[in-house]
Amino acid sequence: MKNVITLLIAALVATAVACSGEEAKDAASDAVDAASNMADQATGAANDAANAMAETAKDAAAGAVEACRSLAERGAWDEALDVCRRAHEMLPDDMALEHAYQQAQAAAGS
Repeated sequence: MKNVITLLIAALVATAVACSGEEAKDAASDAVDAASNMADQATGAANDAANAMAETAKDAAAGAVEACRSLAERGAWDEALDVCRRAHEMLPDDMALEHAYQQAQAAAGS
């Protein structure tokens, strides 16, 4: 994207050099506007991608937390160990998850 913007500005500046003073100002202004619009679009796309990734991570964390709690309630400690470890890493301040992880560790003998 940066290369496209650079090429666009270079082409418009070259056109501006070949034009009169007023036409040069207009061409330079157009180049700046075009570059700004492209940068805004790229920023918007990057923000959308980051938001989608954050939402996916939040969904994964919620799934791991729910799975840990479910396995802990059933006493399935051998299955819960890895799941609760991941859930605890995602929410380290959740004391219930920490407790479930500790119980899973103790049951697994680790």
